[in-house]
Amino acid sequence: MTSPQRPLRAIDGGLSACRDSVVRLHQFQGEHSDVQFTSPVMGRHGQYTALIPPGAIPGEPREIIVKSPDLCGLMDQLDDLFGSPYKPDPRPPAS
Repeated sequence: MTSPQRPLRAIDGGLSACRDSVVRLHQFQGEHSDVQFTSPVMGRHGQYTALIPPGAIPGEPREIIVKSPDLCGLMDQLDDLFGSPYKPDPRPPAS
């Protein structure tokens, strides 16, 4: 015999910086279309990679490769390099 279950409740809140990494990636790609991204092969271990061309970062004449085992870490590193910390959208999510 099973007991009655309580109704589910919605958790209303924004996504954390790591949980909305795809949103951060798309925002970054819109601002820096010259940076190339690769992701790990499905089902295999690997790293997310960003290839930053020479001169894309002011004062940096070299090509830079940034790697991270997760997309959140990669986006954090890119925000540090480009001096543009992620700013979440202040609007509430659409229902």
